[in-house]
Amino acid sequence: MSIFLFQTMSRFKRTEIIKFPSQNTAADADKQYWSSLSEELTIQEYGAIRTVDIHPCDANIVAATAHNKIQLYNIATLDLYKSFTKFKDTAFSGKFRYDGGLLCAGTGDGGVKVFDVNTKAALRVMTGHTAAVQQCQFQSGVGGGVFSWSDDNSVKVWDLTTEQCLHTISHHSDYVRAGGLCPQQPELLVSGGYDHKLAVWDIRDLDKPSMSMEHGAPVESLLVLPGGGLVASVGGNFVKIWDLLAGGRLLTSLTPHHKTVTSLALSHSGKFLVTGSLDRQVVWTDLSTFRQVHSKHCSSSVMSVAVGGQDDFMAVGMLDGLIQVHKRKEEKVEDGMVVNSRRYQRAKNHKYLQYTQYSPITGDQIVSDTTNKDIELKHDYLLRKFEYSKALDAVLKPYVARTKPEYTYSLMMELIRREGLTRALAGRDEKQLCLLLQFLNRYLADTRFSRLCIHVSNILLDLYLPHHGMTSRVDKLFQEMKRKLDREVNYMETLMELSGAVDVVLTAANNKQLDKSAPASTVTHRVCSLPPSISSC
Repeated sequence: MSIFLFQTMSRFKRTEIIKFPSQNTAADADKQYWSSLSEELTIQEYGAIRTVDIHPCDANIVAATAHNKIQLYNIATLDLYKSFTKFKDTAFSGKFRYDGGLLCAGTGDGGVKVFDVNTKAALRVMTGHTAAVQQCQFQSGVGGGVFSWSDDNSVKVWDLTTEQCLHTISHHSDYVRAGGLCPQQPELLVSGGYDHKLAVWDIRDLDKPSMSMEHGAPVESLLVLPGGGLVASVGGNFVKIWDLLAGGRLLTSLTPHHKTVTSLALSHSGKFLVTGSLDRQVVWTDLSTFRQVHSKHCSSSVMSVAVGGQDDFMAVGMLDGLIQVHKRKEEKVEDGMVVNSRRYQRAKNHKYLQYTQYSPITGDQIVSDTTNKDIELKHDYLLRKFEYSKALDAVLKPYVARTKPEYTYSLMMELIRREGLTRALAGRDEKQLCLLLQFLNRYLADTRFSRLCIHVSNILLDLYLPHHGMTSRVDKLFQEMKRKLDREVNYMETLMELSGAVDVVLTAANNKQLDKSAPASTVTHRVCSLPPSISSC
């Protein structure tokens, strides 16, 4: 019995690490989803990659427009699938039709060419613009024509069967290099120019625009979001979202880049907007919250971007002629470990395990070692020695306090349980005190840690306030703590005022509804005689 008690009492209970729910679970999941586009394939072309487009029926085929040709690549094999070189001048905006059978492209001499993708034959050559056509696109639906946006400040609508221009729009006063159509609303046409204007047109009436918006910078590209209710435009370092159903009202203006935004694309689900810029960054923005969820750095300025398949890959065209295809990395699991991970490589390539692979034969009896090596953390070791101050120092190291604050929080709670927190906080030198104050200032306004931080701050004030002026660095940290507390108090007061105002509005609205539902009451006025006691006074 005594031996059993000795074994039970000799065990040390480790500090229980309190786990908090992640504050940005959705954002973290989105970031992890897009960061898995890590498998990078590179193709070198001659000239800037002005446009990349994904085949609508075969997501492995990517069309890249560079200099005076359009190259079709199969990204599954990285082979050149087809090449369209029948251009006398610069080629622009090589884009597929909705069925993938035709390919249209603008030319530097003002023409629009239509090719058969299978035979590479030039089926149509439409001329009429007096300057380069830097944007063209097929109309959605069977029998649709071709739209072209040109540097001669005009937009033209072409009939594919007759190669004739059906309509010419001359609304803009500068280059028109951005345009968009909506598959769900074939009659909707949007144009954007270097005159900083966006114009929305009804194809059935092209005499004047249905609405016009001011972007505030030369419009480089635009995209009509699914449904036709929203339009995204880029120009300068701005990304702006417009609500067409509200008459072209500006929903939001984002600045995810610090240089000119050149292109934009939409994810397969339509939830994320992907933008590329001259600052060599590709940025993903969540359209439900208008927050940036992920970014990827490229080796050169980004001219065009496209997302293909079920968000399985992303193609990026750059200024130096480089095409980068970022494919989603598929994780292969072997023996419960992700292949090529650190754990896998350490287990497979360890020098001591090269000749220890054993394959049992019939009749062999295998005895497995079931003892688990229990690793004791440093702060638990110090707690077991009752060195509370050193244990607190172990979890206040900058890396631990920044990346795993729950360890620091859990140790402080354990010290409170042991009634040793005051002893751990007392007698600290300048360096130790500064680390503690930095942790408190960082998480003082965090709802997960605020109650404990305020409790620890009160103890520190009792211990070190009589020694005010210990060092200038400590004084600055205490002053920063005061500023943070004042700011939080102001926030709470403002929220209380807003809450009171909202309560007044809601109460008035409820009373008004009750008054409407209650029967109307009439007020009558009549003269009554006073009682004798009052009249005698």
